[in-house]
Amino acid sequence: MHKIIGNKVFRYLLAGGSAFAVEYAAFYVLLNVVATHLIVATSLSFGFGLLTSFLANRHWTFSEGDYKRGAKHQLAFYAALALANLVIVNILVTAFESIGIDPKIGKLITMVMLPIWNYFIFKKIIFSVKTND
Repeated sequence: MHKIIGNKVFRYLLAGGSAFAVEYAAFYVLLNVVATHLIVATSLSFGFGLLTSFLANRHWTFSEGDYKRGAKHQLAFYAALALANLVIVNILVTAFESIGIDPKIGKLITMVMLPIWNYFIFKKIIFSVKTND
């Protein structure tokens, strides 16, 4: 069990699953309970998921060794990536809705796609560690 929990991919998936749950719950509540506009619900929920993801990944998933960049730089890179992701998510969710796909399903589809490219960006750029070269 310790070997599984120590695995970076497992940690990433668990951190991402937590961020996913927070983001989707916020999206659902904002869209269906608070009745906010689709773009507002998508954007705000994305922010909640982003904060959950950043904290979990920085302090748990990729927290081995000294980072090449400080927290401020990591957050700046993370925010830039998040902004790009936010634009992509809003475009895709809106596009899915325009072709008749329920926004709740469109949001789920985009939330599955994002972690795939984000993992490599996090590992190689944002949360990269110093080497002993």
